[in-house]
Amino acid sequence: MQVSELEGRYSVEDVGRIYTNQDDLWLPSVSTVLDVRETPDALRRWKKRTDDPEAVLAYKQDFGTIAHAELLQNVIDEYPSGTDETLWGKDEDASRAGLKERGEWKRCQDDLAVLDSMWTLCKEVMPIGYIHDVETFVIETDIGYGGQFDLLYEDTDSGETVLADLKTSKGVYEKHLMQLSAYRMAVPINVDRMEVIRLNPEREDWRVFPDTEWTQCPSDLAAEFINLRAELERTHLKTIIETVQEHDGASSDELQSREGVMYEPVSF
Repeated sequence: MQVSELEGRYSVEDVGRIYTNQDDLWLPSVSTVLDVRETPDALRRWKKRTDDPEAVLAYKQDFGTIAHAELLQNVIDEYPSGTDETLWGKDEDASRAGLKERGEWKRCQDDLAVLDSMWTLCKEVMPIGYIHDVETFVIETDIGYGGQFDLLYEDTDSGETVLADLKTSKGVYEKHLMQLSAYRMAVPINVDRMEVIRLNPEREDWRVFPDTEWTQCPSDLAAEFINLRAELERTHLKTIIETVQEHDGASSDELQSREGVMYEPVSF
């Protein structure tokens, strides 16, 4: 994988996240590119009818971070793997702290117990063989972006190489499919199949959603992502870069304390 070329990542408040590599390229994250899209009508309606939607989204984000670490660590421990990585790190520590501060840690633990049960059932029907990697940073320098995919494995039935993304949402949305299509373009080995693995603790249901069942063509999703990347270039990518460059020369500690910008050293 190309992860060793990444040197740092910066989160610019209310704007997006960007990575730098050894060639001094500025690479926006996949999620930052996707944020160029207009807010879907369904999401706007949900926010209008929901009390304190930001609090709901904060829980979902922190719970998702914890759930990914727990479920994917289980995969590493259970199957033959090309990595022995321990997934719990600073992001998970921050999410746990946020959940505890808001009094939501017990809820998170209860939801995790539900996910663990569903994950056990899910793995029984998934022909998982060798695990290439999990939660791995990759970059695409021709188009210009970076991101972290969830799971890359070999299918023992078909022999296919599968790129999978875990979601804890109630549904699978176009944004999820486009995100996975972007990761596929960045992964430096051939990917035969993509799939979204959705496990939702509220509904207590799960589904493996392979690209053969998507209503959108993966190549069309990839093309739309490339268009969004170009739109980001035209609009506010410069703002992200300039905001970070304003702090050029500052130490990591100084950057972490400056308003609006957080510098996160990347370690491998």
